[in-house]
Amino acid sequence: MFNVRLAFTEEVFNGNESFDKNQAIQDALQVSGGTVSGRRRVERGSFDRWIFRIRPSGNGAVTLTLPETTGACSATGAICTPGGTALSNAPTVTVPGPASVPEISIAAGSSTKSEGGSPSFTLTRTGSLTGALTMNVDVSENGAMLKGTPADTVTFGASSATADLSVATKDDEVVESASVITASISAGSGYSIDSSAAQDTVTVADDDAAPVITSTGPFAAAENGTAIATLTATDQDTAASGLSWSVTGGADQDKFTLSSAGVLAFAAAKDFEAPDDADGDGDYEVTVRVTDGANPVEATLTVSLTNVDETVTPFGGGVHSIAYIAQASSGQPPSLRNAPRVPELPSGRGLAAPRTMQQ
Repeated sequence: MFNVRLAFTEEVFNGNESFDKNQAIQDALQVSGGTVSGRRRVERGSFDRWIFRIRPSGNGAVTLTLPETTGACSATGAICTPGGTALSNAPTVTVPGPASVPEISIAAGSSTKSEGGSPSFTLTRTGSLTGALTMNVDVSENGAMLKGTPADTVTFGASSATADLSVATKDDEVVESASVITASISAGSGYSIDSSAAQDTVTVADDDAAPVITSTGPFAAAENGTAIATLTATDQDTAASGLSWSVTGGADQDKFTLSSAGVLAFAAAKDFEAPDDADGDGDYEVTVRVTDGANPVEATLTVSLTNVDETVTPFGGGVHSIAYIAQASSGQPPSLRNAPRVPELPSGRGLAAPRTMQQ
């Protein structure tokens, strides 16, 4: 704001008028580029000098004019002495504003981006475009996707009304929450900030996914062997060949082997009649992990040992003798002379006689 002093060569009121003399002078004063925010007489009881307080409406010049009185002194807005002498000239004054500076605003190019992309912002200056202009910016983040250190200044080229700001984001494999990146105009010299467009934001979305284990059992494995199963998992952004498996725990983890490709097996063959799991119930527990390199997922599996029929079935359904066959060194057919004597069965029947095998 600034003050303007208005002085007349003669008093324009005698003080007996019923109206507000100060308001009458203010009503007659014309102001362009600002408004009157206050007024007072310079000397109490005197009506020839006033001080007006002017509030500019912007950074431009303010012009004040007191129009000439061309009509009757009784007309609205007329300025006359008590003797009836009208204001014969139209005093005017122009108060220049501060040096015109450009006003800067900022807007995001897009409200959303995927991780690995480059959120962009456009800065616009209005007013003077003369010469290049470097201004200050601040980039902040609510999240963890910014890559590197963002720029803290942006430069407008000579005569250019716009300038661009771009920031980099990380393209990783980690499943994480979306990040909100905010770019703001910071105060500096040679420009002003548009308070209605001083900052803007871009939301950066995560595009990663963790593996999902699809083979969770329960599993069954036959005794006397080691094979169990090949474990499987899916991942939206990683092929099965890019997943890696491992054992991470479980009551019976030392009883298992697991290849990185997911082949699960017992470390040694098991006996159904004598299980060696932690609680001896034949149900072996193991915790496995699969990872795509950034997002590990675990599952606890149970493998139940199953019995295998180990009864020996006689050939042909009957009982047969065991023949001792020796190869004669002379090249003669094998001899059964030394075969053990076959005892009688309780029923009185003898075992079948051994047969001679020809060479």
